[in-house]
This record gives sequence, structure tokens and C-alpha cells, in this order.
Amino acid sequence: MARKARNHALFKVGGLVELAGLLESDKGALLGGLLETAETWRDGPESPRF
Repeated sequence: MARKARNHALFKVGGLVELAGLLESDKGALLGGLLETAETWRDGPESPRF
């Protein structure tokens, strides 16, 4: 059941990547952008980076 839920979440994220037109982009650049975004979110809304 947990694997099915995880797979569903991964497919939804993949759909967002496709909608954004990023399927054909460089995977390293995409991962770098996502890591930067995750770091900004971890800093929270009071951070100037947010």
C-alpha cells in the first residue's frame, strides 16, 4: 500500500514536470533547481531568500 501511494505521488510530480515543459531539460540543472527551491523552503518565509 505504501509503495502504491509513493508511486502515485511520483507520477503526479512527473506530470507537473511535463506541464512545466521541463521533460527535455538537462536533468542535472533540473535537480539543482529543485534542491535550491527545497533549501529556500526549509529556510522559511521569514528568510530573505524566500
